This record gives sequence, structure tokens and C-alpha cells, in this order.
Amino acid sequence: MRRIVSGWLLLTCLGLAGPVALGQAQLGLEVESRDIYAGEPFTVALRVENFSSCDPPVFPDLPGCTVRSLGQQESSQTYIVNGRMTSSTRRTYRFELTAREAGELVIPPVTVSVDGRALQTPPVRVDVQPGDAGELFFVEITSDHRRIYVGQRVRLVLTIWVQPVRVQGRDISSNYMRGQLRVINLGPFRGEVESATERRRGSDGSTQTYYTYKTWAEFVADRPGRLSFDDIELGIQYPTELSRDIFGQLYPTAYRNLRASPRVGEIEVLPLPAAGRPANFTGAVGTFDLVVRASPMAVRVGEPIQLTIEIRGDGPLETLPGPNLAADPLLNNGFRVPAEELAGEVVGSRKIFTQMIRPERPDLTEIPSLEYPYFDPDRGLYLVAVSEPIPISVTPAPTLDTGALAERIGVPRDAPTADLHVLDGLRGNETREDVLLRSVSRVSLEALAWATCTPPAAFLLVWAGSLYMRTGGVTRRRRQRALRSARRRLDQARQRPPREAGGAIAAALAGYLGERFNQPVGRMIGPAALDFLAERTGAPELRERWREVLERSERATFGAAAEGDTDALVDEAQACLTALERERI
Repeated sequence: MRRIVSGWLLLTCLGLAGPVALGQAQLGLEVESRDIYAGEPFTVALRVENFSSCDPPVFPDLPGCTVRSLGQQESSQTYIVNGRMTSSTRRTYRFELTAREAGELVIPPVTVSVDGRALQTPPVRVDVQPGDAGELFFVEITSDHRRIYVGQRVRLVLTIWVQPVRVQGRDISSNYMRGQLRVINLGPFRGEVESATERRRGSDGSTQTYYTYKTWAEFVADRPGRLSFDDIELGIQYPTELSRDIFGQLYPTAYRNLRASPRVGEIEVLPLPAAGRPANFTGAVGTFDLVVRASPMAVRVGEPIQLTIEIRGDGPLETLPGPNLAADPLLNNGFRVPAEELAGEVVGSRKIFTQMIRPERPDLTEIPSLEYPYFDPDRGLYLVAVSEPIPISVTPAPTLDTGALAERIGVPRDAPTADLHVLDGLRGNETREDVLLRSVSRVSLEALAWATCTPPAAFLLVWAGSLYMRTGGVTRRRRQRALRSARRRLDQARQRPPREAGGAIAAALAGYLGERFNQPVGRMIGPAALDFLAERTGAPELRERWREVLERSERATFGAAAEGDTDALVDEAQACLTALERERI
């Protein structure tokens, strides 16, 4: 009897001392999508339960299927039953799979090391249906030009085509379908989005109604060949089943995750022709005018004249090169012209370059006309813009009267010869060797030591200070100003229209992560930010709130937000920043 009571007390003490794991570790693989179509991504969840340690899984390669990791989530639960505390931990790894062809897709066993043991999932077979996403959702890029040249600026139109979903015999609204769009990468397209309803003939010959969403971009091709935008990608949560809540608002009960890359029209990018290219052509493509001004216009030989060169036109001014003045034969015949490349500044619809030239002769009466060759893409010809000549006045430079200098130092103007060391007194230099040897100054050991040790010590101090500023100092300042900068940008977003506020809020969150964790801001945009948070913080609810703010910001960018939603979205973003500040990372 005593042994039974002692054993019961021992088990009670162990139960009160700490949590006990509930059962053995388990591993399972689940396909979270109900209907799977070729060319459409679907989600697979790999779940590990009741474990203490778990190595990240390596998903096997699947022929005819692409695999992308979506990160991980972890949750823990604790139970107390009859005074005994038990705990259960679950970690979920999600992967996005996209089958390229219809048919049966077999996911082979996945092996994961859990608590020192190798656990394996059974194979999973998935039925992939033929895809019809190309009829429901697709993207096109078009232009007024069928052929363009490298360096030519053209206007491109990106059109998103979405086939509306019918509910009770009626198409749901364009604004609702716009709110389901997901921007993954828009490339150079950052303008306003316009909505319309259009009809288009389908692949089966029938006429279909589509909602279209258009945006524009100014684009400059940098290489010849077929124009393509492989980096642009958009998505949509396309509803397949809809219900209404108690307020009559629609919400999807089932949907398909559709992705689309743009179909680019027959646009060919041509290289600039070599025939007829001027020798001083610097790469300007478009149509341009040249205006040149000079100041001052009355100088002496060798004095500088500043040329202000203005180039106006319809080409891409930001990358427009300046004229090659060093190759202009008329300008170089009488003027000294530097050979360096000119750096310009864009002011409104013109680009301004400045250059200093110096006249070399007093008989010059004008600055000759300057030339600026360019390629006109509409005519397919090289042309030259020519400026007007500028009249100037050049006088001889003043000469030095050596006779007057000689009289001032005591040498007669008509003296036949003069000692070199006396005439050289203009600079106060002594040239005789015996005098120079007698004037050697004595150097002490203390002065020698200072002269030897001071330069290395000063160098080490400067190097240490610069290293500190480049590493720890800059990193600490970025971390300290991260929250303040993000809140300031969020406050500014409140004053913007909803379409602009969405992008400003997403940029503020990305800037905060980049500055706080000393990372490039470009790595903290969209899903990459969620993956980063999943690695750094153990709070899944914070990551979920962050994801929701990003999605609402994207919808606002496409106009799926009312005027009053901006303040609520900014408040939620502020709450996310405050919650992340409390995390000990």
C-alpha cells in the first residue's frame, strides 16, 4: 500500500513540475485546394505535431510542376486534465505548387527529421483538371507602334481582362472583381487605373463580356529583339462560389488563385542603324532642338566662357546624353575645350548642360554653331540640331614688362647681362650650392619622433572613425529612426487619395523593416516581408495582421477602397508597427 501511495505522489509531483508532451510526434501532408487546374497554383500543407525539435523539410522536385515555399506557421496548446499539464505543438509548412499539364500528379513521400527520427508522409495523388484560366483572367501589353528602336520612348498600355462572375443570373460589379486582384509585380506600370466593360470574342467563337482595368507607362527599350516583360505578374482570387452576409454584402466561399503574365503584342525592338550615323552621335533618340547661350561675351585670351546648352525634345530626357564638344572641329579651332563627358540636369521639358571653354586667339569674333546629332525614330533617319552662332569679343592677354621688374630690383634696363640668381629674386629662391649647404637647419630627436609617429596615428584614428560610421554608427542610426520615419510616412498617407495611400502605406511598412533590420528596402516588399517576419518573430497573429494590411493596401491601389477607409488602414498599420516594436528580436 505504501508503494502505491508513493508512486501516486511521484506522478502528481511530476505533473505539477512542468508540461508533458501529448503523444508521439506526427507528420502529415494535406492538399488545401479542392479543385486543381493546370497552370493554376494550389497550396500543400506539411504539418508536424507533438514535437520538441524539427528540421525544415526539403520538398522533392516534381516533373512538370513548379514548387515555391510560402513559409511556416507555428502554434502551441496547453491542457490541464485532473491537475496534469500537457502540451501540444504544431508547425505547418506551406508550399505553392503549379502543375503545367492536366492529368494525375503524384507527390512523392516527404521526409522530415523530427525529434531525431526520420518521419515520412505517404504519397499523395492529385487530379489536375484542364485549365481555363486563360479565358477567365489574362493580361495584355499593347502599343501604337509595331516597331520601335533602342532608346526610343513609347507609351505602353497594360490591360487586365477579367470575366465577371454571375450570381443569380447577374454579373457582379466591376469594383468587386477589382478588389480581388493581387499585384505581384507591375514592372514599369505605376499610373492610375481606369475601369471599363468590353466585349471580346472567345476561343470558342462566342462573344464574352469582360471587365478591363488599364494603366499606362512610358517605356524606353534598352536592347533589340521581341519586346517582353517576363518579370510582370498579377493574380486574382477568382470567386467560384459566393454568399451574402446579414448586411447583404457578397463574400466568396470558394475561389481559385489565378496568375497571369502579360501577353505582349507584336512589338519588335530594332537596333539603331549604322548607315548615316554621324561621327559625333552620342545616342540621342527622338526629335530635339538646341539652344546655346554664353557668358561672359567679352573676355581676354585664356579667360573662361561658360556655355549653357539647352536641349528640348520628345525623347527620354533623364538618360539623354550631352553633345560631344571635344569632337566639334569648328569649336576646337580657336577654343580650348575639355574632353570630359557632360553631366546635365532635367528642368521641366528640357535638359541643361554647362561647359567652360577658353579662347586661344584674340582674332575670334564668335562662338560657332554647335551641332547635336540625333536619330528620328518616326522617319528612321539621323538628323542634326544646330544652334545659332554667338558673337563675342576677345582681347589680347596682358604681357609682363620684364624691364620694369629689373629696374625695381636694381638692375639697369640696358644692362647687357644679369646674374641668374639676382633675376630669380622675383620668387626669392637661392640657387648657389655653397649657400644652400651652409643653411642646413638642425633637426632634434624630439621633432623627428613627432614627425615619424604623428601621421600613422592620425591615419589610424581617421580609419577607425570612418569604419565606425560605415558599420555600427550607420546601422544604429537607421534602427533608431525606423519607427519615427514610418509613422511620419503613414501620417502623410492620410492626406492622400485612397489609390495613392495604399502604395504609401506599403512603402512605409517596407521602409520600417529595412531600416530596423538594416536590410535593403527592396527585399521587404510584399510576400518577402512576410517570409522575413516568419523567420524573425514567433507571433503568427502579428504576421497575419501584417499580411492583411498589405492586401488591403493592394486593393486600395486598384481603387477598391472608399474615402473613409484610409484612416482605418493607417491605424491598423500603426498598430502593426507598435506590436513589432514590442517583440524582442
